[in-house]
Amino acid sequence: MTVVIEPAMGFGSGHHATTRLCLDALQRGELQGRCVLDVGTGSGVLALAAVRLGAAAVVAIDVDPDALENARGNAALNGAPRNVEFRQADFRHEAGLQADVVVANLTGAMLQSGAARSRARSYPEARSS
Repeated sequence: MTVVIEPAMGFGSGHHATTRLCLDALQRGELQGRCVLDVGTGSGVLALAAVRLGAAAVVAIDVDPDALENARGNAALNGAPRNVEFRQADFRHEAGLQADVVVANLTGAMLQSGAARSRARSYPEARSS
């Protein structure tokens, strides 16, 4: 599987160890037909990989408008999948974000501060697994 990423201000070229670990986790998970939430999408690499791995829908959020511009450009480089929505939002304050799978390539401090909210974003059946 190949995802084309144009390096820019958005984090997530695929070369950083945390990005590779997230990509590995996505590849080992069952995404076929599932809804994925990519928190802090950066370049969009995880959202685009999720689509390539069979996700039915992906919502990719970031607080940085420059990162979202980069992510949308990268989506265009990868065939502009219609089932990816890029949205400016802060997962700590945005209501109505739920998914079967939540991926967040963020700093440890950010993950800790938002862990409870992130778990609440997954559908009840996903929380039990």
